[in-house]
Amino acid sequence: MNDRQSLSEKTRLVHPPKVELPAGNTPLVSPIHQSVKFKPKSMIHLREIMAQRGQGYLYSRIGNPTVRELELTLAELQGRDDALSPTAHREESGGVV
Repeated sequence: MNDRQSLSEKTRLVHPPKVELPAGNTPLVSPIHQSVKFKPKSMIHLREIMAQRGQGYLYSRIGNPTVRELELTLAELQGRDDALSPTAHREESGGVV
């Protein structure tokens, strides 16, 4: 029995098996990260992310790699160093879209 088989059906539904791309078979565009939650590598890493001293993601309402790519693209197009997506940063934007 592999590790996945020991998980309940509900757990397996929200934690699907990983799909690795074959070497040299890279996507032409960035993948869309649909994950809602991200797992930090340690409690120290979690505290660094929460204190905005470390890089990483915790919850998609705050941000995820796909949203970050959008923000960096918008910043580049506007000739700025950075940008925020109001949908991912509601607290910072005051909810204005």
